[in-house]
Amino acid sequence: MKRRRGPHRKEHLNRSYSHATTEMVYEFICNYLQERGFSPSLDDIGEAVFLSRASVVRHLDRLEVQQRIIREHGQPRSISLKK
Repeated sequence: MKRRRGPHRKEHLNRSYSHATTEMVYEFICNYLQERGFSPSLDDIGEAVFLSRASVVRHLDRLEVQQRIIREHGQPRSISLKK
């Protein structure tokens, strides 16, 4: 297997880190919904997984594209799990 060097290696590392963070966000949402019965705020998610609001939005966008969550844009606490 060829070792990655230069910018390609960094992109690969960022992608795998980002995937793991997206999974952490998803797991937090699942647990929060189960425990409280309503969805977390962006700040709740950010505090739990140590992300800025902008980063939380990026991960939520990714989960939405993967069709794992549904959001009503412009509505607070409107995250629900896709069945």
